[in-house]
Amino acid sequence: MFKSGVDGLDRLSEKLARTFNETALNEALLASGKSVIEAARTNLQDGTPPDTRTGALAASLFAETGPDGNVRIGTPLDYGWHLEMGTLTRPAHPWLAPALDDQRAGLVQQIGAWLSGSVKRAGR
Repeated sequence: MFKSGVDGLDRLSEKLARTFNETALNEALLASGKSVIEAARTNLQDGTPPDTRTGALAASLFAETGPDGNVRIGTPLDYGWHLEMGTLTRPAHPWLAPALDDQRAGLVQQIGAWLSGSVKRAGR
């Protein structure tokens, strides 16, 4: 008699779910985002433009996981964007993009560690 279905499909599905644990990935990405924030705060306090005057911009930085699972890094203060990108009357003084560039290797390492740990757990 012909049997429909694939033996072991439920077990494979369980292993894949363990392999790609989105919660663990979000935690790794959020930790990486916090590393970018620390680098950005350093960029804001290094004594060259855009050095901080009050510390409000550095204090306002946040990293959060959005509803789509992506990590957002930013500030609610408008002048953070103006410093980063420039305006019609003021040149750009990037502070966030260089922080991301400085932390890129660490970000890749964090994601690699998550993937490695996920694959090891799935093999159990």
